[in-house]
Amino acid sequence: MNTEQKLKALTEANPTNEFYKSLNDQFQSKGNLSEKQLELLDKNYALIERKNEHIQLIEEILEHTMNTKFDPTFVNNLKENITKYCKVSDKQSESLNKIYNAWVKK
Repeated sequence: MNTEQKLKALTEANPTNEFYKSLNDQFQSKGNLSEKQLELLDKNYALIERKNEHIQLIEEILEHTMNTKFDPTFVNNLKENITKYCKVSDKQSESLNKIYNAWVKK
């Protein structure tokens, strides 16, 4: 994915974030970003991709456990936190994968 696409994705995912808007404006006017800005852009874009992957897992878990005894509280709370803060700890990610493997990949 190129720089313009990453900036667009980050701006759409964080519409109130002035930093991404500023980076996008700079890129549109100058056609480039500094190495540090590009590194930060890549890092933050990776977080957005990870967020989307986790949300997809959660949606599949909720779909497959709809009519079971599975208590969706943890995954619903995790989805809310991921959506709001765009962060998942390694432990949360591991737990989510375990739940996915146990309930979806049976």
